[in-house]
Amino acid sequence: MREATNRIDGLETLVASRFEDIDRLKRELDKARTDAPGLESEIAALRSELNRVRLQLDDHAVVAKKAKADEAEQTEKAES
Repeated sequence: MREATNRIDGLETLVASRFEDIDRLKRELDKARTDAPGLESEIAALRSELNRVRLQLDDHAVVAKKAKADEAEQTEKAES
């Protein structure tokens, strides 16, 4: 009988802790739902900035390649 009572008490404690977990998770979900739109906006802004920087880097690479080709052409003309 004592063993069954202990088992019931243990299960009641477990049920209570699960309800606490559910309440905590509901609060976390509410916070995540509140935070998500702001984070999505930040991600969009960061992607835009990333694309801008990539384009700048591509432009710099093209300019550097052109400068190197021009230098090689000038060197070739000077040697002729």
